[in-house]
Amino acid sequence: MPSSSPPAPLPGPDRDDRAAERSASDAALKAAAERWKRAEERQEPPELCCPSPARMREVLLRRPNSYSMEREWCRRAERVMPGLPDVARAENEFLARAVAFAAENRGIDRFLVLGDALPFSFPAVDHVVAAGSGQAVYAGDDKVVVAQWRAHDAGRRAVDGVDGSFLVPGTVLFADAVRGSLAPGAPVCLLLTGLFETIPDTDAAATALRACVERLPARSVVVATHASVDGLDPGEPEDMLLERKMREVCRLYEYHHRPPRSLRTAAGFRRVLGDRPELAASVVPAVEWNNPDRAAGSRAESLCLAVVAEVTGTGALGAAGGPGARA
Repeated sequence: MPSSSPPAPLPGPDRDDRAAERSASDAALKAAAERWKRAEERQEPPELCCPSPARMREVLLRRPNSYSMEREWCRRAERVMPGLPDVARAENEFLARAVAFAAENRGIDRFLVLGDALPFSFPAVDHVVAAGSGQAVYAGDDKVVVAQWRAHDAGRRAVDGVDGSFLVPGTVLFADAVRGSLAPGAPVCLLLTGLFETIPDTDAAATALRACVERLPARSVVVATHASVDGLDPGEPEDMLLERKMREVCRLYEYHHRPPRSLRTAAGFRRVLGDRPELAASVVPAVEWNNPDRAAGSRAESLCLAVVAEVTGTGALGAAGGPGARA
C-alpha cells in the first residue's frame, strides 16, 4: 500500500560512499523498473492460470494455505519423489535458524523476502510478530501472494508486500515499503528462497543479486537457498535414482508461464553469490547449517544448499561468521 508521506530516499550518491563503484546506477535501475511495469500491465497475470510455488511450498509443509491446483501438483510431485516434503522441511528449518541468527547475533529486525513464501508461519514474519517490532516485506510478481502479504498485518504494516521482479532490481529496491526499510541505514536481512532455481542464467542471477547487495547497509545478512543434487554419491544406485527423481520434479514446475526449475552445484551457487573465496566454506547443505541437534534423516534432506553471508563495507558478500556454517 503506498505511503501517504514522501518515501525516504535510498542510500545514493549523497549518502553512500559505495555509489560510484556500483555495477548499475540508480537511474538505470529505475528506468528498467518502469519498462517492466509497463510490460506487466499488458500481460495476463500468471497467477490466474498456474499453480503458485509459494502455495505449493505450503502443501509440502503440510499447511492449509493452498488451492486445488497446488494440491494436485504436489500429489503428482510426491508420486515421483515421496521425500519431497523432507526437502521443504529441511529448507524451512534452516530459514528459521538463519532468521534467529540475524535477529539474535546481528540485532536485525527488518527482513526483505523474495521467492517462494507466504506470510503464514514464515520464519521472518513469525519473528516480527512475536517481537512486536521491525518489518517483513515480500517482493514478487504473483499478485495473489503479494496481496496475502499486504493483508496479513494490514493495521500495523509490519508485514507488507510489493509487486516486483528480482531480475529487475529497481522494481524491488525503489518500492516505498522497501525504501522505508532501507532508509534508516541499519542492517537488514535479505531472504531468498526458491528463487535462483527459477533463473537458469547464472550471470543474470548474479547481476541482479549484486545490484541488490550493493544497496544494502553494511553488516546486512543475506540468506539464500538453492535446490541441488551435489551431495549425492554418483557411485550409489539409490542416490542416482534420487537424482533422477529430483530432476523430474524440477521439470514438473514448468507450467504455462512458469519455467522448469534449475539445479546447481555448490560451485554454481557460489558463482551466483559472486564467487568470492571467503564464501567457499559458507555454502553447505541446509540441514547442516548451525544445526547441533541434527539427527540422521533421509537422503532428500541433502537436496537443498544454503548460505548465510554478510554484506561487507565494500558492498560485496563475505562470510557471516557467528555460529559457523557447520555445527
